[in-house]
Amino acid sequence: MPSCQVDDTAQVLLVDPITRRFIINCSRLAVGEIRGGNRDKHKCEFIDLLQPNSVYGKWGKGLKYDDIQSGRGVSRDAEAFVQYASSIASTLEKGKKAVVFCRNGRSRSPSVIAAFYIIYRGLSLREIKQWFEKLYPMQRPVSAVASSAVVSSSPFPNIEKFETVLNLLEGCLADPEKTVRGFNLAGKICW
Repeated sequence: MPSCQVDDTAQVLLVDPITRRFIINCSRLAVGEIRGGNRDKHKCEFIDLLQPNSVYGKWGKGLKYDDIQSGRGVSRDAEAFVQYASSIASTLEKGKKAVVFCRNGRSRSPSVIAAFYIIYRGLSLREIKQWFEKLYPMQRPVSAVASSAVVSSSPFPNIEKFETVLNLLEGCLADPEKTVRGFNLAGKICW
C-alpha cells in the first residue's frame, strides 16, 4: 500500500451564501492550530464529528467510522448528518464560523457539509459534488494528491463514501412521506 501524507494544517473555507459566514472544513490536527493561534476562536463553534452531538444529549450520534454504511447504518448515519447539519445552521445563525472536522477532513466532514447544503440551502448532490471537486483540491492540494495516490478512483473530498446517506436525505426532502429513523425532513413525526 502506498504511503501518503496529509497536509494537516490546510483548511477548506466555504462561505455560506445566506449568512455570509465561514464554514471551515479541516482535520483534527488543524483544529488545534485554530484553537491555539486564532484570536477569533471565540467567534468559532467547533463541530467534532467523531463525538456525539452535545446539542442532542444522549440521542446525539457520532460518526465514529469512516466507511460506507449499508442497511440500518444508512439511516443511523442520516440521522447523525441531520443533527450535524442543524448544528452548522445554528452556528451560522448565531453569527459564528462553523469549524467542522473529523480525523482527516476528507470524507466525513465534507459529507456533513454537503448534507447542510442539501437540507438548508436546497442544493442538489450533483451541484455540490461539482462545486466541491473544483474547490477542495485548490484549497487543500496536498490532501488532494494524497487521496488520489491511495486509491486512483478516490476523489478529494471523498463524499462518495456517504453518497447513499446523502441520496437518502435528498430523497426525504423530495418526498415528505419518506422518513429517516422515525422522523422526516418536513418535520412530521412518523412511527
